Amino acid sequence: FAKLGNPFAVVRDSRGRYLVAGGRPEIRVHSPDGRFAETIEIPRGGGLWPWVTNIAISSNGNVLAVDPARGRQTILSADLKGVGQDSMPGHFLGSFVSFPWNQTVVNLFVGTPELAPFPIHVLTRGNVKRSFGPVGEETVRFDVRSTIERKLAYASDSTVWAARVNEYRIGLWSLSGRHILDLVRETGKFAPWIEEPPPSPSIPPKTRIRAIR
Repeated sequence: FAKLGNPFAVVRDSRGRYLVAGGRPEIRVHSPDGRFAETIEIPRGGGLWPWVTNIAISSNGNVLAVDPARGRQTILSADLKGVGQDSMPGHFLGSFVSFPWNQTVVNLFVGTPELAPFPIHVLTRGNVKRSFGPVGEETVRFDVRSTIERKLAYASDSTVWAARVNEYRIGLWSLSGRHILDLVRETGKFAPWIEEPPPSPSIPPKTRIRAIR
């Protein structure tokens, strides 16, 4: 067993291989039995040096890799050949899910008056198709990350799970933007919070949802 550094994401593709994103401009490919096979480099192009932090597999087997520094999504075919690249129309907040019909659901901050209040966006080839997320009188603020950050997971071809990071509350949404339900668990070990204190040896870190599946 070899430790793969500190990977941001590990997924299995349509051929059973493990694809690893480690924050470098590449995807490491491992065979179904775990052996290292190859490294797929992500083209740099102009601007900032790319670094892949998120990977998803689309319904047709394509591989989607997100480079947050450049706000870009690279699309690879099932045989890991380049297909294209799409720009993300906002600040990527760390979670996205692939859906059929070339759709991705992404946790973004888009700094326009119309879209700034929404933490979740349905994109088609990089263009915003629909935005949703707040419930009732909720306030979403980019400078208060707990109000806008969501961890996303596939629920069905027409629905997505969206978990808040700062409390035990997971919402189910349709891709049309309809809020279907919230799952809430009350536990003293996970008290809701708004602001995170700075790192300190005398103050324990807040409980946080890192990912859902």
